[in-house]
Amino acid sequence: MVSWQSPQRTDGITQFIVVAQVNNRPASDLPVGPGGRSVAFTALARHHSFCFRVTTVVRATAGNPPGYALTQPVCAVSD
Repeated sequence: MVSWQSPQRTDGITQFIVVAQVNNRPASDLPVGPGGRSVAFTALARHHSFCFRVTTVVRATAGNPPGYALTQPVCAVSD
């Protein structure tokens, strides 16, 4: 299970994209709705080291283009 805290500013968030990485390369990704704060990756190999990165996707608003923000990867070994 991968979980994260809500950003300080949540208006305009359309989704989160959580990416599982192996050796700095994407292995799997899952979209999560704007109200979600966790996701479970069920198809990852057991007993391997993965890094996870959460991307916040924000819709365009008046005068501001759409955008995104990346977190620093957090690494763990799957059980």
